This record gives sequence, structure tokens and C-alpha cells, in this order.
Amino acid sequence: MFAICQILQNSWMAANVDNPQVSTLQLIVVYMLIGVGSIVFMLIRSLLAVAMGLQSSKYLFSQLVNSLFRAPMSFYDSTPLGRILSRVSLDLNIVDLDVPFILTYTAGATINCYADLTVLAIVTWQVLFVAIPTVYVVICIQVVN
Repeated sequence: MFAICQILQNSWMAANVDNPQVSTLQLIVVYMLIGVGSIVFMLIRSLLAVAMGLQSSKYLFSQLVNSLFRAPMSFYDSTPLGRILSRVSLDLNIVDLDVPFILTYTAGATINCYADLTVLAIVTWQVLFVAIPTVYVVICIQVVN
């Protein structure tokens, strides 16, 4: 929805900037309302990413603590507590900060890419002669690696 609002915002401005039937105030108000909708959807996306990151962190933490409490004493005899604490804090830091950010960025960039490609295909259909083989080659490269 965020990408759709951005496309609508740009389309509205491009289509009506030279239209004499649309006043400047109406042009700006509609542009601003679409922008506010875009901000709301971006806020919802961010809150969902934080909520999912929090749930995954809680699950990982509970599994990790459960495993540490059930570990045999020989594990604690051979492994220093500093190493255990360092490992736990590093893993939780990655799950808390890096995973939600990377997931949100990847999903957003992918959606924006497909939205841009769709707009280009609608406006200039000849771009499909280049885009379709490029997408095919990229998918083949990803499958090989």
C-alpha cells in the first residue's frame, strides 16, 4: 500500500499540474492527503516489523534459556560463562535489530522494484523486451548460487 500511495502521489501531480480545472490548492491538498496515507501505511509496516521481531526474539530467548537450564553440568565445567553470555547476547542482538530491519528493507525494495516495473510496463510497454529477460537471468543466477 505504501508503494501504491507513492505511485498515486506522483501520478496525481503529473496528470493534474497543467490541468486548468484543478486549482493549486486542490492539487496540493490531494497530494498531501495521499502523502499522509503513505505515511500511515509506512508506520503500520514499521510497527508490524517491530512486533514480529519482538515475538521472534521472545521465542528465541525462551528456547535459549530452556536449553541453558537443561544443559548438563559438564557443559558449564568446560565452557566459560563469559563465552556463553557473549554468544547469547550476540544472537539476541542480531534477532532484535538486524533481522527485522533486513526483512523490512528487502520486502520494501522488492515491492518497490515490482511496482516501478509495473508502472514502466503500463507507460512504456517496450521496456518488457528488456525487463523480462533480465528478470529471468537474475532468477537463474539466484538458483545457481
